[in-house]
Amino acid sequence: MTTVEAISCGIPAICSNRASFTEIVGDKAILVNAKNEKEVKDKF
Repeated sequence: MTTVEAISCGIPAICSNRASFTEIVGDKAILVNAKNEKEVKDKF
């Protein structure tokens, strides 16, 4: 729930693009493959 709380407060959020995160946060967070360091780095 901390991701949802961060988004509701206007704080940028980064979360995994796996499981149900994509359904919960939609386009309100930066979604990355947490197992791919290059992808995480390239998002910034």
